[in-house]
Amino acid sequence: MDVNSTKNASVIKELREWENSREVSNIYALVNRNRKLIREATKNYIINKNIINTDNLISILENVLPDVKMSKTQWKILVAIADRERNGLIDFELFLTLANKSSKMHTSHPKFQF
Repeated sequence: MDVNSTKNASVIKELREWENSREVSNIYALVNRNRKLIREATKNYIINKNIINTDNLISILENVLPDVKMSKTQWKILVAIADRERNGLIDFELFLTLANKSSKMHTSHPKFQF
């Protein structure tokens, strides 16, 4: 393996670990708590049948959730759950539904056995 392949594999591993972390569940919980604000902010960007461009949704989420500091790649992973056809178009209602479900699914810490 060359240096770039090793670096890319490391980045992918980090993103996968982040994707499965409690932090992501917390972000989805924030999305769920702010769904009315997000819905209001997106209404001018909805293309057709609740479809919104990935970049527009990310921009809106960054504005509505300014305390959440993530890279563009992390934001794209976060909203990709509702990109059914992998074409950069997000089903907004599906995104909110999945964000709601994901915010409730979190990894519990292992229990100490006595």
